[in-house]
Amino acid sequence: MFSNIDVGKISEVLLKYKTEFTFLGMLALLAFSFLLGRATANKSLPDKDDYCEDYKNARDGYKTELDKCQDSKDEEIDEEIDDGKNKEKKKYKEKDEEKNEEKDEETDEETDEETDEEKDEENKCNDKKKKECIKKGKICNPITGRCKIENKIIQKKNNENKCDKKKEEECAKINKKCNPKSGRCIK
Repeated sequence: MFSNIDVGKISEVLLKYKTEFTFLGMLALLAFSFLLGRATANKSLPDKDDYCEDYKNARDGYKTELDKCQDSKDEEIDEEIDDGKNKEKKKYKEKDEEKNEEKDEETDEETDEETDEEKDEENKCNDKKKKECIKKGKICNPITGRCKIENKIIQKKNNENKCDKKKEEECAKINKKCNPKSGRCIK
């Protein structure tokens, strides 16, 4: 049986494919070593809870210490802020009391009656100005003292809700709310 084997042919094949055979040999040795290592290893690993228990206890201890420290610092800061505000309030109260005393002294000296001239200063439209505006076909604006066209007098806008149902639905679709002052969709 071995007499028919040509040694020259075998050596040619080995030389031609030597890197492949080397790789296969190393792969076989590696597989054998893994199998041997797995057979000798201890199969019962410790539970994760048992293994990590020391670390968890240490972490929990540090966490409670950190929370206590943060709480105490927060309380200290709050007390300092409250003390600072109280001091500022006292200063402002003292200043306000001094101003009020000065005003009381000044008002006692002056009469409480307002003259027609003072009223005219507040309302910038006097009789002469009103007649002048009427001649032009306009109305006197009491705030500015200028002649304005009747429907162009500046009036303060009421705080109207600019959000109608359609706008609110549109804002709701994009997960936002409608701003009643501007009528725009906000977060």
